[in-house]
Amino acid sequence: MIMIQIKMNLLNTQNENINKIDEDLYSLQIIFLGIDTVNKISKQKILVIGLRGLGIEFAKNIIVSGPKKVSFFDPNLVEIYDLGSNFYLTNNDIGKKRDEFTLLKLSNLINM
Repeated sequence: MIMIQIKMNLLNTQNENINKIDEDLYSLQIIFLGIDTVNKISKQKILVIGLRGLGIEFAKNIIVSGPKKVSFFDPNLVEIYDLGSNFYLTNNDIGKKRDEFTLLKLSNLINM
């Protein structure tokens, strides 16, 4: 299983011993989902099984929403037809493990 650790950008308050969500970074999620939902998402551990068309889109959207941890599992090798549904893969990835090479691309979303 390939795992990527997502660390939500939290702000420590000096007066309280709690973490607050960085409202500038997650402003769109807060607008669309609400602060309560964003707080709940930030505490979740999520497993994504399958990184083909729907799985890769789901993984991308989950990562940018800021969960505590996301794990991926897709032991299949990249084939030529995967390039049409997984937009993070290239011709150079054919024959390699789908989850490992998708992970490299998805990890760039965290550093945006």
